Amino acid sequence: MTKEQDKLLLQRNRDGKIFNFRPVTFCAVFLVLGVLFGYLIFVKGESPFWALFFLPLSFLFVFLSTPFMRGVKWIGILCLFATVGVFSFQGVLSRYVDKTDYDGTYTVSGVVVEKGGRQDGFTVVLEDLSIAGTPEKGKMVAYLPAAFEEEIKLSHEIVLYGYVQTDVKLEGEYGFRGGDIAEDIAYRIFSVQSVQSIGSTFRPTLWIRQRLSDALYAGMDSSVASFCAGLLLGDDTRMGRTLLTNVRNGGVAHLFAVSGLHIGVLFGVCAWITSKKFFLRKPKIYSFLFTALILLFYGGVCGYSSSVLRAVVTCLSVYAYTLLGVKRDVLEGLSFAALLLLLLFPTTLFDAGFLLSFSACYGIVLLSRPLKKALNTVCDKVSSVWRKKVLKQEQAVQKQDMFKGDTPPKSIPTRYKEKVINFLSVTLSAWLATTPVSLAFFGYMSAWGLLLNCIFVPLLSAFFVALLIVGVLAALLPLVCAGVVLYPLNATFSLVVLFFEICYFGQTALLLSAGTVVCYYLALLFCTDKFSLSTGWKRLAVATASMACFGCLLAVNFL
Repeated sequence: MTKEQDKLLLQRNRDGKIFNFRPVTFCAVFLVLGVLFGYLIFVKGESPFWALFFLPLSFLFVFLSTPFMRGVKWIGILCLFATVGVFSFQGVLSRYVDKTDYDGTYTVSGVVVEKGGRQDGFTVVLEDLSIAGTPEKGKMVAYLPAAFEEEIKLSHEIVLYGYVQTDVKLEGEYGFRGGDIAEDIAYRIFSVQSVQSIGSTFRPTLWIRQRLSDALYAGMDSSVASFCAGLLLGDDTRMGRTLLTNVRNGGVAHLFAVSGLHIGVLFGVCAWITSKKFFLRKPKIYSFLFTALILLFYGGVCGYSSSVLRAVVTCLSVYAYTLLGVKRDVLEGLSFAALLLLLLFPTTLFDAGFLLSFSACYGIVLLSRPLKKALNTVCDKVSSVWRKKVLKQEQAVQKQDMFKGDTPPKSIPTRYKEKVINFLSVTLSAWLATTPVSLAFFGYMSAWGLLLNCIFVPLLSAFFVALLIVGVLAALLPLVCAGVVLYPLNATFSLVVLFFEICYFGQTALLLSAGTVVCYYLALLFCTDKFSLSTGWKRLAVATASMACFGCLLAVNFL
């Protein structure tokens, strides 16, 4: 940054405006604070007077981003969102724990809406529950022996007899059960003595999901089919233990949990389709409805998990901002999605999937541009000789077009360099933002995660679209045709599966404290271009936060 730019920034700071006030983002932040206060009060039993300390501190950031009188007007609205966060969290907890208490052997009936794998059998999630003939609200997880796996399909209505237990504990083995509470999973059945399928309810999305799964296993090798079922449907039930472990250790397990990556790729395809003349001649609402229909239908096929809903709401929120002609601010669109999801499901704030999804998105929005500038600077310094050759090519092209009045096109090496740097900046920013979340929830991070994501995210994203199209075609045809239709993809994915089966990827285990996480994200935040600070102050802030983060990390792990 030049001295003139520093002077302009300092001139802007004379009124105390350190960064821009974004109303939706601030409302989302205060809603998060309210949910956190609710957690401390109703789960941890802390005193509500903590709010008297943190809220005034939060108001300081409002006055640093907007004139004083405007900030005073917004304080009431922000306090309202914080209050909504507290009481919506308390309301969800009250509804969750208000369940009939079962602890004994009962007959249970319900509809299978999800299937999952475990080491000594498999699990299913049931809804439309009836326990001992009494209809119950909420869902149940049933732990079943492997012998019944082929008989039990999605959308089947089954009757079980086993040991039923109401499980509405707020905290479990891995901490606060935010995901289970959001999905209303309140019952479990163990030691199942009998399983009987008494029919099936026709649910189009579940039927299509089951048909797609059947087509994959009918037309592919079993290991490849399990890999593709995970990639396309988020179903890793039949994936081998070694393969699944290597995928997790490699830091690419998110490829097999349908979420932002899958919905984002599908959204990109929809955006390409709606850019054609047919949609351009129609009102914008047609493009939005078409995109929403495709994303919601695919989300239904994948079971409308919380990760799918997050990704769909995020994509549609940002897309709506664009179509409505609102000033394009991806940060506001992303914050609106977070705000809407937390208003509906406040406990998902404590779910690993929610935090990973939004930390990755916020990381890309805030860090990709500064990282792109840094990578360009490094690339220019390292490749000065190559840059001179490119400059000569650009000058030659400019001389040819100097009489045409057009902007000279960029050379091929320059275009490819920009694409590589754009991809690396996005991937690195997401990795930096999600690493503390992975360490906090799983206790380790992948030493190979960044490299493997750079390789397999673009590769499998492209194949995901092909797999979706060909998989749907195979599902529409008789299953005997699946082998022919899926043969090219079977051969291609066999190489990917072989790679993960023969390779071993290590892990790095570290313990994190709250201070480490706060200092880490402060360091990243000061690296962004959202602060109107001079270069010197930014460097000082980054260095201070980084040293504090490193000190907290050493204290927790080695002292």
